[in-house]
Amino acid sequence: MICDEKLFPLAKAVERATGQRPHPSTLYRWRNSGIAGVRLETHRVGGRRMCTLESVRRFLDAVTAAAEGEQPTRQVRTPHQRRLDIGRVEKNLNDLL
Repeated sequence: MICDEKLFPLAKAVERATGQRPHPSTLYRWRNSGIAGVRLETHRVGGRRMCTLESVRRFLDAVTAAAEGEQPTRQVRTPHQRRLDIGRVEKNLNDLL
């Protein structure tokens, strides 16, 4: 998130960015599973999930690009992929030492 972006509750941010209020389960899926490898960037503030209008627009742009066969501008790694990457890097460092 860029510092000058204003946080809104998740449903309100999507509604302001798109003019439509998706079902709560849709927002949950966008945040957790994503679409075509693209996940909605959110932040936890207290007990609520929040995001910015800009993050919703970036998400929609990336999903549209993926649907049109373009490569998304930013790949989102799952926690499992991140652990595998860290393991590979640690192994390479150990091999060098």
